Amino acid sequence: LEQGALNRTIYSASDGSVTHAGTPGASSSFGLVIDPSHTNITRNGKITIRTGEESSLRVELEALIHTYKIMPSHIHTQHVVDNLTAIEIHDMLAASGLPSQRQLMKMAYHSTIVRLDKAMQTRGTFMDVQHTLSHLEHVKTADEDLSARRKALAKADKQADLGHAATHAIADESGTEAFALYIQDSLVE
Repeated sequence: LEQGALNRTIYSASDGSVTHAGTPGASSSFGLVIDPSHTNITRNGKITIRTGEESSLRVELEALIHTYKIMPSHIHTQHVVDNLTAIEIHDMLAASGLPSQRQLMKMAYHSTIVRLDKAMQTRGTFMDVQHTLSHLEHVKTADEDLSARRKALAKADKQADLGHAATHAIADESGTEAFALYIQDSLVE
């Protein structure tokens, strides 16, 4: 990866996936890929949810957290996602850090946002996160950059789909939330 970063653009992508929303079989998973055309680092997982908690945004943010945790800080990448709200949250954190506790409490998935900010601060350098429409990897384009971003996002989408089969769901046990919400002794936010 490090040698490749010296010679070419490193693409990475992350994606979230929700299946069976509103049913007892609901699943929220994420996937990510780094340098899919060469090194091909992948990760996927599933987060703990209860019926009614399914959210594409929440797993998109989870995917960004994991990307920040495994992407070396000195590697610059063109990171793509297909969720504009996730980009807005990421860019807000990069530009001005966490909002006040009062503002944060008004935001959906505030605990996940706190964890994303912590991952960003721990890495020390912020990724350039770009929007790319998903499911267009087979559409021909003369733009090589767009083609590479689409292909990376397609591989992240596939990883997110594979995440639904994960036997162990990732739960947020960080306790970073000042006003944590527990339901039946399980940390929700």
